[in-house]
Amino acid sequence: MEMVLKPVSQIALNIIRCRSLLFGIILNLFHIIEDSFFSLITRNENQMKSLLFFALVFLLSGCVSVSRMHDFSYRTPEAWKGYKNPRLLEGELLVKISDIHLLEGDSLKKDNLKNKIPEAQAPTLLLWSPQIRNFPYQRNVQSLSIDPPAHKKFLDKENGNTILFWDLSEALKDNDSLLIRRRFRYVAYDYRPMPPADSTFLKSRDIPLNIRKFYTKSEPFLVQSDSMLQRARQIAAKAKNALRRAEALHHWVYEKMTYVYPPEKRGAQNALQTLRGDCGQYAALFIALARSLQIPARQQSGFVFSAERVSYHVWAEIYLAGLGWYPADPTRENGFGYLDNKRLIASVGMNIFLLFAPDWATYDNSEVRQGRTPFMQLVTIVKSGFRADISTEVNVLADSLLH
Repeated sequence: MEMVLKPVSQIALNIIRCRSLLFGIILNLFHIIEDSFFSLITRNENQMKSLLFFALVFLLSGCVSVSRMHDFSYRTPEAWKGYKNPRLLEGELLVKISDIHLLEGDSLKKDNLKNKIPEAQAPTLLLWSPQIRNFPYQRNVQSLSIDPPAHKKFLDKENGNTILFWDLSEALKDNDSLLIRRRFRYVAYDYRPMPPADSTFLKSRDIPLNIRKFYTKSEPFLVQSDSMLQRARQIAAKAKNALRRAEALHHWVYEKMTYVYPPEKRGAQNALQTLRGDCGQYAALFIALARSLQIPARQQSGFVFSAERVSYHVWAEIYLAGLGWYPADPTRENGFGYLDNKRLIASVGMNIFLLFAPDWATYDNSEVRQGRTPFMQLVTIVKSGFRADISTEVNVLADSLLH
């Protein structure tokens, strides 16, 4: 299949090479198509594959601006040079539920009422987890095993995350234990995009409308207040374009924030008031400041992931016209425009919509409210009607630099 795709993709890309922004969009779409679409037609003749690919290229060049998948425009010719030091990583994600004790009768009713759950609700255990997938600096993702298999899989259309879902309610048994194990492999890159010297290349009108609207809005944990706007304008007053304004915001957050875990309260407004918090608060404050200046910004959630260290971590991205998504980790002094190859990206975005979430789930009794969860790393859980020890593990099984 690779021998067929190479000449076809080259011809198709030459058709649109004079349009640099669309060029980057189509190239990134090609990688998505290569990973997913052609896997569905591998039994067809080579000629059919070529024709279908050409059809997709021409269709996408006309309709990509209205797509709801927000991850396409990462790569443009200016950014390609930024990928270096590929690292092959293999890992596993574990969710452990042990020492299960089911409630019943009056104990169950009392516990349900205490947690604002319908009195007759049977013991319930629902889990959601983002599927590890390709990003420009996280490529060649392979899912090696998922045990037990997810009961459902669905697309988060707002952010492009693919989410796995398990309903383990029927599997709950007294004094029993449950384990979900996922193994995967991927190649991570050091990424330092190279923005153009010409500042006119960075005009907001060149940003796709869906991205500009969705990732500059005010939302829970990323509320844009008058004080947020005033602070953002003050910080970026001397900056000449969106890239430099975002850079000023990044350095201000890095310099002014003090790392504290856990934070007293989640959200960008609290971070602005206290200038204290963990990586999530650093990212939230930076994102809210950027959005106040109409710079599209979003959270990336995942892990520091290497043989030397494994830890939960979140950071940010901004969207720049013509360049696409641009990394910004305000917990790191050198984190603006640089992402190292020791990360595992799990999801993007905040307030992520979850199918199959029960109406009674709120932050009082779970990690979901009104069908949404603040963000996703390893697992999001809704449970009721039982006691158990629930823990997670993130393990690196192999780590080697590729030459």
